Order: sequence, then C-alpha cells, then structure tokens
Amino acid sequence: MGLFNKPLLPAHYDNEDVQVSAELCPNIHINVVGLAKGEITILSGNEDMIQITTSVQAKESILRNAAALEPVQDGNRYTYTIHTPLEDKLEKAVTFQVLITIPRLLDSLESFTIEGSNIELSIGNISHTFIRNLTISNSKGDISIDNFYGESATIVSTNGGSIKGSYSVARLSAQTKTGKIASNVRLLNTDDHIPSPKVLCSTLNSRIDLRVDGTDLFGPFTVEAKTQCAPLEAKILVANKTQKLLGNLINFGGPIQLRLSTQFQGRLETRTHYGKIHLDEPTFVKLEGAVLSIPSLSDRNASSLNLSPHQLQPLSPTFAKSMSSSVSYHSLVSPRTPTQETGMPWAGEDMPAQRPPQSRYNSYHQQQQPSPPGSIHDSGSDKPESISEGRSPTTSSRPDKQKKKDEEKESTVTRELIGTFGDGPGLIMAKNSSGDITVELI
Repeated sequence: MGLFNKPLLPAHYDNEDVQVSAELCPNIHINVVGLAKGEITILSGNEDMIQITTSVQAKESILRNAAALEPVQDGNRYTYTIHTPLEDKLEKAVTFQVLITIPRLLDSLESFTIEGSNIELSIGNISHTFIRNLTISNSKGDISIDNFYGESATIVSTNGGSIKGSYSVARLSAQTKTGKIASNVRLLNTDDHIPSPKVLCSTLNSRIDLRVDGTDLFGPFTVEAKTQCAPLEAKILVANKTQKLLGNLINFGGPIQLRLSTQFQGRLETRTHYGKIHLDEPTFVKLEGAVLSIPSLSDRNASSLNLSPHQLQPLSPTFAKSMSSSVSYHSLVSPRTPTQETGMPWAGEDMPAQRPPQSRYNSYHQQQQPSPPGSIHDSGSDKPESISEGRSPTTSSRPDKQKKKDEEKESTVTRELIGTFGDGPGLIMAKNSSGDITVELI
C-alpha cells in the first residue's frame, strides 16, 4: 500500500496541510464519516508539529461534493473529520488518502483515536512517541502496525479485516469479526491503580499468531485468545518461576499449539473433543481424577448445549476475577454432561495460544454415554465421571461398519489432561471442540 498511489486531485476542501500542536492538543481524533474507501498512513517525521495531509479522488461529475474536511479544536482535543458520501452508489466513486506525520522529537500524546468504516490503515514505527491510549475502530479493512509504544491499544474491526502489529504496551485488545491476527507483544509494567497487564485476541474462522513477552514484568499478567476452524498458535514467556501467568485459549475446530518458557510454574488444564492432546515434558505431573477449574457452559446447565458460540455469554468480570486469582486445584465442580458442547466459556475478556512440533502425547480419554435430552447431572455430586468403553447393543441386522459409524455419531469422545509444572501460581487453560492441543516448553 503506497502513501499516495493515486494522483492528487482537488477536494471540496482546500488541501493545505493541517498542523497540530501536541502541547496544546495531546488528544488527536481522526474521524471518517461516510462509505468511501480510504487509506490512512501514519509515519514519523522531522517536523515540529503533527502534520495531516488529505487528498480526495472522485469522478469529475461529483468532484465538488466528493468530501469535506472539518478540523475542530476543542480544548486539549483536536478532531479531524473527513465527510464522504453516504450513498451506496458513490461508495466506489470516491476514494481518499490521509498522511499523518508524528514528529520524532515528540515525547508523548495522551490519546490517538481513529474511527471509520472502510479504511486500510498502516502505522509505521512511531515507538519514539509514548501514546498512552491508542484506539482504532474500523468496520472493514486491514490494519498494520509496525511498532507502537504506549499504555494500552484497543483495536476493533467489526466487519472483517486482518490485524497485524508489534506492540510495547501494558494492555492489548485486538478483535476482528473475520480476519487473521498476528500480535507480537512486549508487556510493560503498570501503576498499582491500573489493572495488571493483559493481552486479548479474538477472531472467527481465521488464524491467530501470538507472541507475548512478559519477562520485564514484576507481577502477574493474563493472556487470552479465541478463534474457530483455524490454527491458534501462541508463544508466552515469563520472567521467573514465581510469576503468575493466567492463560485461556479456546478454539472451535482448529489446532491449538502453545509454547511456554521453561520458567513457567503452575497448573495446566487441557480438554478437547474428537482431538488429541500432545504433551511430552518430563517436568509435567499429571493429576489423576482432576477436573477443570472453570467448567464449560455445557457443564453448568443443559440449556447451554443448544446455544451457538455467538450466543454464549462470557463470565461476569467478578466471577472470572475471583476464579483466576484464587483457584483451588483440587476442588470439585459440577460434573460434566457427556454431550458435545457447542461453545466454551471465555473467562474474563480475552485469551491466547501457539505452535510446537508434534510429539508423544498423554491423553485422558473419556468415552461416555449420552444423557437423555434435557437431563443434567446432580451438580452437588462428588462422584467422578464414569469411563465407559462399551456401547448399548444395536440390531444385528446392520453391518458392523454401519454399527460403528452410528456409535461414533452418538458418542462424544472427550480427552482431558490436567496437571502441573512445579508448584508455581500460574494457571493455563486450553479447550478445543474438535481439534488437537499441543503444549511444549522452550
């Protein structure tokens, strides 16, 4: 994507460069109203002030009404609005490009916000300037960030588009409806009054590649990621054996591949339907008869079995926080129903995962009889789930292959592997509806 790969044509508003003083206006807001497709590029430069240059391209017949540029200063906030046509028939007839230059000598900005509906956004290496809060909201279009330095980055693509970036932040949230996510995150320490560092990545039907480096942190941090029908790969590094890492990785049908630094100490919980669990680490100790610390929704109530993943509601922040801060490793939860679940819980707001090579695997294999429709186990029972390899007999008139096929359709094959690496405070959960889970220490 070039900076200005189309000829510059006059817009309805004169295209003189806009200059913004960061000292007077440390809060910058770029707002695009309308349906026209545009490109926004943010780079570093040698200027003394923030520079904004806009060009609009349109067919001759609508050139005069192609766009209107509206710069407004309100106290310490500067809002630059680009008004483009709202009519669908003009969506492809008008395009615009914006080049924003941030001075290399600029120390900091309080906030930088970009909102639009059809934007290709490219942010270069602007790590020379500390931006406390970066917020990007875009309905469709790819987002690329070479290097960002700040306290938090919140990136949302509501109608598709990939999100690729490298960040030095305390908190990152990258969410897109359908699009790849690639995040390389170096986590920063926060003040006591600010929540602990956290990374959240979420998409559908697309791959997630996540690398989180927590080696500079003094305290705990959280990593969460979720996708479906695509690989979820994560690499997570911790500072030492006493650091508390909370991880929650969820996939619906694609493989989960997680690599952890050898410094990680804590509990690992994995569960998959119709998949395998690959783990071959001598320091891992399997806990026989252990159950998930936070059960899946289908473990809590039968009605959730009929919900699609989009209908499932996340855990309340209070419950998720209490579970993540003080997990009883040997406490029992309500027994699971053997029916295959259509969704899994997302503790808190986020989650993550990454790829290691396949190796020998330990698996906790449970093959269970399905419960009658609408039934649910007694949540107060302390009895472990029954492991049954047998099936109810079927009519002998069917061929053996057909019998086996019918049995596979009726049964749910669930594998669980729960155990610990040392005796540290960490907790990582990896759940998959029908894909493999691989865990490796590096």
